[in-house]
Amino acid sequence: ATAADAQGVRSVQFLMNGQVFATDNVAPYVGVKSSLRPGTYQFSAIVTDNDGMTATSAPRTSSSRPRRPS
Repeated sequence: ATAADAQGVRSVQFLMNGQVFATDNVAPYVGVKSSLRPGTYQFSAIVTDNDGMTATSAPRTSSSRPRRPS
């Protein structure tokens, strides 16, 4: 994720379906979620600046499908 703030970015929390699954404190901000079961998920992020103010991204929807046998 890309995040910037005049006061500086303290952290970025990554959410899946409203639940935090990763937090990163160093740019570039990355949240990795593996081993998803088949289904539809909503991902978003909460950025906290050095003054403690937060901003939440708009959710993005993604789908996971079962693996095909090789």
